[in-house]
Amino acid sequence: MIYFLTVIDDADDRDYFEEIYEKYHKMMFDCAMRILKNRHDAEDAVQQVLLNLWKYIYNVKKVSEEKLAGYLYATTRNHCYDLIEKNKHTTLSFDDNPELQIIIETTPELIAIDKYNHSLLMEAFNELTPRYRQIIMDKAILHLNDEQAAAHIRIKVTYVRECLSRARATLRKLYLKKLEEAEATAGSDRK
Repeated sequence: MIYFLTVIDDADDRDYFEEIYEKYHKMMFDCAMRILKNRHDAEDAVQQVLLNLWKYIYNVKKVSEEKLAGYLYATTRNHCYDLIEKNKHTTLSFDDNPELQIIIETTPELIAIDKYNHSLLMEAFNELTPRYRQIIMDKAILHLNDEQAAAHIRIKVTYVRECLSRARATLRKLYLKKLEEAEATAGSDRK
């Protein structure tokens, strides 16, 4: 994390990020330790959450301290549960005899498909209008309330939920279209 802080060009952003790190690192680490029960994994989880936070630092600066603390706690918790879920697919267990059984439910093919689907989703997301991308980020990623999201993207508060609904519907259509195109391309490649 220290190296990361040294490469941030903007001194204000670096100071703000260091402040977040100093203020919330212990809370995030304690949360991760309770869930992961491994110091190394917990530290990795916290760093990953903080690095992901950096991507949205300009939006994060607009969030109140109370909301930010809750967001960081929830994001850390969710990231840890995602790690556990991901690792469930590789389960180590003992049965009646002392030999260790390794059950692997995830195959390289399934991992590749998941990454491919994520890539298609990101392509669809990037095709959204800037307003739709921002409303999804504000509501789904930063968990801003309607008033904060409305102020951020300069729309009426009463329009936020409708805008979010339309953005999600548009994203769904774009993603399904990309999936269909990918399947059609794969089908023609097989012929």
